[in-house]
Amino acid sequence: MIKLICDLNISLRGHNAGYVQYIVDNIMERKGTNIFFLFNNKAKNIIDISKSKIDKNKFFYSDSDFWYTKFI
Repeated sequence: MIKLICDLNISLRGHNAGYVQYIVDNIMERKGTNIFFLFNNKAKNIIDISKSKIDKNKFFYSDSDFWYTKFI
């Protein structure tokens, strides 16, 4: 099974980065499961993948950020 963890709106504001960092630090692959990460480019300077138990080659970064705009 392949699992994708994706967040294209990581920033230093709010709790977002801290929660994603917790996932990166603590998630492990089970037998038969491959986990991949997709983050926005800002995450390269915010999320530390050095402590992750997931292979560093399974982290990918998007050239564009996702911005949610609410229209009233």
